[in-house]
Amino acid sequence: DPKYPLERGVYRFDPATLEVVPILTKEQQAQIVRPLGSIWALAADSQGKPIVGAIVDIKAEAYDVRKMALPGSSTRLTDARGLCRFENVPFGDLTVRGTKTGFAPAEGKIALAAGESARDFTLVFEEGKTLVVTVRDEGGQPIANASLETMAMKGDGSGYRSGLPVEAATGTDGTCAITELAKKPLRLSVEAEGYAPARFRRVEADQAAIEVVLIAAGSIAGRALDAQGKPVDNVSAHASRERRGPFDFNLDFPSGRSRGLAAGRFRLDGLKPGKYELIVSATDLAKKKIFGLEVLAGGVADAGDVVLAKASVI
Repeated sequence: DPKYPLERGVYRFDPATLEVVPILTKEQQAQIVRPLGSIWALAADSQGKPIVGAIVDIKAEAYDVRKMALPGSSTRLTDARGLCRFENVPFGDLTVRGTKTGFAPAEGKIALAAGESARDFTLVFEEGKTLVVTVRDEGGQPIANASLETMAMKGDGSGYRSGLPVEAATGTDGTCAITELAKKPLRLSVEAEGYAPARFRRVEADQAAIEVVLIAAGSIAGRALDAQGKPVDNVSAHASRERRGPFDFNLDFPSGRSRGLAAGRFRLDGLKPGKYELIVSATDLAKKKIFGLEVLAGGVADAGDVVLAKASVI
């Protein structure tokens, strides 16, 4: 039907009216069907020297139809002049990210105004720093194969994160040197099998090394049954450590969710020693709370058989 040219993702067939109808507004269609501009991106170091072979990516910032991938690839490689070009770019706020060996990941923002045909943008890369992470247990012994994740924070050190996470793992000596990190405050999270995770440890912008001590963890295990004593499918369990008193304002209260086991069984690992409140739930059944479960390092607290009653309907 010439009245409705079938642009991909713009129209759909409505079985109720037996007509082809638009699924986007005219403004949204214009952003997809008639892209408005192009962007020349220059990758340069802090001295303004062009960077050859940098990988640059551009995406729409707003979560709407413009967030879809740009026509063709949205990733480019800078040429001998440090330049790359993006065509058919929708207007609005855009995020430009880049990576290059030897430099910290770079990120910038650009706004392409409606009707603007072209824009130039410089993405500045800074030399990355190296952070040496040492992971040990409470006895001072190194922990090998610990998983590390760092996330750059905003320049002001606020809790909001910026960029993509960097993942690594410790060696047999319990250490790992993470390179090409942004020279800004970081959040570091560490996990290892058999230990409670250490999450969101702050690393200062000028900090070159950090030691993280992991506490041996315990587990909670049990089985969920219905009122007839049959194992419950798709059981979910959540545990949170109980406060030690009304003035216990420690926000580092570990919690865990169950990993799926057969025949109604559940198990939560990686819990710090302490007393826990357990909540067990399943579809169409009432939640059950269990208090005072004592978790010991290296031990398994048995929640036993947890009977879930039929959920009441109001």
